[in-house]
Amino acid sequence: MSKGYAAACSEATGHHACEYGGRRTPVRVGDLVSSFARTLWPRKTAPELAHRADVTVRTAEHWLGGRCGLSADALAELICSDAGLDLLEAMMERRGTKPDWWRAFKRQTSIAAARREIDEARRRLEQLERDA
Repeated sequence: MSKGYAAACSEATGHHACEYGGRRTPVRVGDLVSSFARTLWPRKTAPELAHRADVTVRTAEHWLGGRCGLSADALAELICSDAGLDLLEAMMERRGTKPDWWRAFKRQTSIAAARREIDEARRRLEQLERDA
């Protein structure tokens, strides 16, 4: 990054957050992802994270070690993975306040889960009635 760009960015924002590799926000997504990954996959964390983010194990190790941040593409891959909903929930929980769309989404997923439970109970009941 050119010094001119960094200076202009610093002047515009009032701090040096634009410098490459600098800490851009008080809560870094990379820190959250690292913590989340260690909780979800306490053993072989880097390979599990790398597989879901579609990166090399070495890259995942760098994220976990805090040596570099993850890219938007890697974050998108994680969100699209089997751990995506859990990751989004962790991100929203860390954020504190939840927007209306998130509350509506959670309500709809709860409704869908309840409907699945009802359908499963109905199937079990029908099976018991047939077996009687």
